[in-house]
Amino acid sequence: MGRDYLHLVLLSNQMESASSWRLMWTHSMTDNGNMLAGYGEKALTITV
Repeated sequence: MGRDYLHLVLLSNQMESASSWRLMWTHSMTDNGNMLAGYGEKALTITV
């Protein structure tokens, strides 16, 4: 990937719940390519 790209990230608030997620989108201005990636995690136990 070259230097001419747009990268947007949406994040959940990790302090509000036991789970979190991240959604990332990248658009290359050079070849008009797109990449979409997602990530999520959930706590198996609740800590106090």
